Amino acid sequence: KDRLQANLLEVTVKDKDIGKDDFVGKVDFDLNEVPRRVPPDSPLAPEWYKLVDRKGERGKRGEIMLAVWMGTQADEAFPEAWHADAHSISQRNLANTRCQVYFTPKLYYLRVHVIEAQDLVPSDRGRPPVTQVRVQLGNQLRPTKPSSIPTVNPVWNEELMFVASEPFDEFLIVTVEEKVGPGRDEILGRMMISIRDIPMRMETKLPDSRWFNLLKPSFAEGEGERKERIKFASKIHLRLCKEGGYHVLDESTHFSSDFQPSSKHLRKDPIGLLEVGILSARNL
Repeated sequence: KDRLQANLLEVTVKDKDIGKDDFVGKVDFDLNEVPRRVPPDSPLAPEWYKLVDRKGERGKRGEIMLAVWMGTQADEAFPEAWHADAHSISQRNLANTRCQVYFTPKLYYLRVHVIEAQDLVPSDRGRPPVTQVRVQLGNQLRPTKPSSIPTVNPVWNEELMFVASEPFDEFLIVTVEEKVGPGRDEILGRMMISIRDIPMRMETKLPDSRWFNLLKPSFAEGEGERKERIKFASKIHLRLCKEGGYHVLDESTHFSSDFQPSSKHLRKDPIGLLEVGILSARNL
């Protein structure tokens, strides 16, 4: 902001034409009145502004909706921002014109306790199936061991650990598979749950386990009204929780300086905040 050489921001709307773009209207903003936003402040809501024509008359050329604010390097819009003294630089090289701020996502351990399943429907109903469970979170995939006894009500009783990150916008996918032959598995059922819906564990007591319906792949892909018509479904017994009392080590233990729990409610109050910025590097 200190390097700005103007006190006015002008937004112009033009009618795209082959020969020459026709002027439609414009909106002017006094930079001294533009609000300043620093994350984690809430985003500014866009507003309607009346366009001004060449004669200075307002309202005859329509309106434009936009939001204007003064941001910082921590703003989510900073990587796509055009700088007043770098306007001739291409979009590809724009990211190299200014230093940027990178936030490390907050990580949590996700505990998945696969207990048992009931009323599985195998491909060959005359033969009890040997089954296993595959649990997937993003690119992380963990299988259980095959059931020790061929049965439609198998018991695994295994715990699998994953790493989830805020804002918890991913889904946990649990699939029950039948071991049909060497290298051949057939899906008997699948369930999906949003990481947001999994409870956070803040104390020593484990959360209660739950039974979930297993849907066939055709139903799981497009649930909608089909899900309402399901009268019978196989079930799987799971205990799920996000571990807020542990710290996920995302760096070498010899150099790590943060061992506090992932949950901010269990963390000790800081005595201060130190921000370190890398300005340049040479002879790498």
